[in-house]
Amino acid sequence: MKGKSLSFCVFVVAAALLLPGQTGHGKAVGKAGDWAGTIAGVALDGRIYTVESSGALYVTEPETGAWKQLGKNDFANTKFLFAASGKLFSIEKDGSLYAISPVDGSWKGVGKAGEWVGTIAGVALNNKIYTVESSGALYVTDPASGAWKQVGKNDFAATKFLFSAANKLFSIEKDGSLYAINPADGSWKRLGQAGSWAGTAAGVGAGARILTVEANGIYYETDTTSGAWKELAHPPLAPTPFMFFCAGALYTIEKGGSLFQLRLDGKGGSSAPPDTGLAIDKKSAASVAGNLTFAFMGKWVGDAATYEKDPAYKEALKTSPEMAKAALGMLKTMAMSVTLDGITMEIMGEKIGPIPYSVITASGNTLTIESVEAGKPPSRQDILFLDATHIKMAEKGNEAKALFLVKK
Repeated sequence: MKGKSLSFCVFVVAAALLLPGQTGHGKAVGKAGDWAGTIAGVALDGRIYTVESSGALYVTEPETGAWKQLGKNDFANTKFLFAASGKLFSIEKDGSLYAISPVDGSWKGVGKAGEWVGTIAGVALNNKIYTVESSGALYVTDPASGAWKQVGKNDFAATKFLFSAANKLFSIEKDGSLYAINPADGSWKRLGQAGSWAGTAAGVGAGARILTVEANGIYYETDTTSGAWKELAHPPLAPTPFMFFCAGALYTIEKGGSLFQLRLDGKGGSSAPPDTGLAIDKKSAASVAGNLTFAFMGKWVGDAATYEKDPAYKEALKTSPEMAKAALGMLKTMAMSVTLDGITMEIMGEKIGPIPYSVITASGNTLTIESVEAGKPPSRQDILFLDATHIKMAEKGNEAKALFLVKK
C-alpha cells in the first residue's frame, strides 16, 4: 500500500522537482548573503565599493566576488556614495561631503560641513557630482574643493532617481516619468511615455542607456535618446536595491545580500534580445511571469483542506480509500521552500533540494516551469494560484495528480 500511495502523490513531487539548471538568472558571484548589510555602493575602475551598516567600506572584485575591507568602520552614516576623479565621495546623513581613498579607505572632509543635508538624489558625471535637494534645486559640485552652484530652476523636488548616461543627466520622478536634463543649464525634457517607470526600484546608467529593475524583478533597458525601452531577456530576480554597471556587465545586490552578474555583451549570463523595434507591453507574459515567480517564492506547506475538496481526491476516496488517506497524510507532512536558488521539498522527513528551476511563461494565474529529468524528455509543470496564498501544482496536462500547498 505504501508504494501505491507514493505513486499517487510523490509522482507530482518528482515531476516538479527534478529540474534543470536555472537559466537566465545571471551568475551568482561570491558567497550568498555577503552583502546583506550594504547601505550604499558604486563602481570605480572595474571594482565595486560598498558601505555596510556596520560602517565598514569594502572593495569587491566583481568577477570572483572576493572582497576586502578598506580602512576602519567610519562610514555607518553614509547616505550616498559616488565615484569621480579616481576617488570615492560620500555624502553623510548630516549633509557633509567626504573624499575617500579607494586604496586604503582614508578620508577627509570636502567643502563646508552640512552643505548637502537636503540631498535626495545624486550621481557623478564627468568628474562632477550632481545632486538634487528637497527644495527641488539641482546643484553641481566640484569634488576637489567642495565648491557648488545651482543649475537651472527648482524643478526637481519630485525626483526619485538621478542617473548619468550619454554625457547627460536623467531623472525618474515619483510619478514614474523619465526626464533628460542638460547638466550645463538644468533645462529638461520628458522622454517616453509619462509614468512608464513608476515601478522602478533601482537603476544605473550604462553607456548610452539606462538599466532599471522593477519592483517585480523585471529588468528593462531604456534608450536615452528616445526613451524607448525593452525588457531584458532573462527571468526576474529578487527585489534589487543596488545596481552597478562595471566592466561591461550589470551587477546587482539582491535584497538578501547576494551579488549577481548579468552580462549584457552576449558572453554569458543574460543578454538583451535583438531590437525588433517593437515596444514590449509591461503586462506581457514575461512580466506576468515575474509577478507570479515572486508570489511563488517563499515557504509553503501541504494544504490538506483544499486537497480534500478536490474532485480527484473525492474520486480516489471512493475507489481506493486507503490510498487516498495515505496521500492526504503525506500532504500534511509536506513543506516546500522556493528561492532564486531553487526549490527545496521536505516530505515524510526526507529533504530534496534546493534544485534549480526554469520559468517558461505565465498566463492569467498560472505560472509554467520546465523540468528535464536525466535521460528523459523535458516536461512542464503548471503552478495555478488559487488565490494569493494557495496553489495547485501539477504536471502540465495531468491535473488529476496535483499537489495543494498553502503559504506559511
